[in-house]
This record gives sequence, C-alpha cells and structure tokens, in this order.
Amino acid sequence: MLSLAGMTWLSRITPQAAHFPHIALPMILLGLGSGVVFVPLTSYGITKVRHQDTGVASGLVNVAHQLGGSLGLAVLVTVFGAASQAGRNSHGTLSPLQLAHGVAAALTGSAVLLALALVVAVTVFYPRQRRGENAHAE
Repeated sequence: MLSLAGMTWLSRITPQAAHFPHIALPMILLGLGSGVVFVPLTSYGITKVRHQDTGVASGLVNVAHQLGGSLGLAVLVTVFGAASQAGRNSHGTLSPLQLAHGVAAALTGSAVLLALALVVAVTVFYPRQRRGENAHAE
C-alpha cells in the first residue's frame, strides 16, 4: 500500500518538480513499502516446504524476484519509449516536457502493476493464510 501510494505520487512528476517534496517523499514511501513487503513474501515462499527443499525454494523465490523485476522494467521502458516518442526532435533528443511525460507514463504503469500485485496478494495469499489460521484453530 505504501509503495503504491509513493509510486502514484511520483507518477505526477512535472519538469518543475522540486526534489523535496515531489521526489524525495514518494521515494521514502516506496522504500518503506518495499521493505515491509519483500521479507514476509520471501518467507512465505519457503513456508510449508520440506526442510531438505528450503534451499531450492529460496532460490526459486529469488529467481522469481529477478525475473519479475526484469520483465517489469522491460514493460516500463517500452511504455516510456512509446509515451516520449512524439516529442523527439530531428536529433532524437527530448524536451524536458516530453521527458517528464515519458517518465510519468512509465511511473503510472508501475503504479498500475503495483495495484495488480496488491489485488493478487489480497485475493490469493490472504485467503490462503486465513484458511491456515482456521485449520490451526480447529
């Protein structure tokens, strides 16, 4: 939730945006949100795995982190390129306004991906965790 708020705030960037508060504060929210989420999700990835398979499960979780980040970055670079393409001059450079537009489009795409991740986490992981709590209570 914190990462989504920070990314949404950051996606409203303009060429006139000052570092503080328009960039620094959303980046702090992103860092806090990521820090709060990555450790529990990594731990969740190796729960209920047999002791002898925990190394393999941990490796698989880390590969998923790397592949997800790489794929997400590829998508967002494509969004940036498409959004900023119209602003290129004959030398292929961007105006500050077009650069800000491309960055804002990519950050908006990132906010959408974070929102989708939140929906998946709430609809897939949370009910599974609740079922596990109910099984222990019985």
